[in-house]
Amino acid sequence: MKYICKTKCFYGGRLYEVGDTAEFSAVTPPSYFIPMGETTEKKPVEKHGAEPEPVKAAKGRKAKAKEKDRG
Repeated sequence: MKYICKTKCFYGGRLYEVGDTAEFSAVTPPSYFIPMGETTEKKPVEKHGAEPEPVKAAKGRKAKAKEKDRG
């Protein structure tokens, strides 16, 4: 049976992204796989979690000291 992944996950030695499809025959997959059949409707897949924040450059000790002096 075909399934669609609704969250990013690692299952069965493989990393699945949101919206990836997989076929499992005898194994019942975890709850984050939705059965994709002819009778089921395709629902929009929601992304869970927040977007990562941009990484800020670390300031060195001298830069921090100058900011402290400037007040």
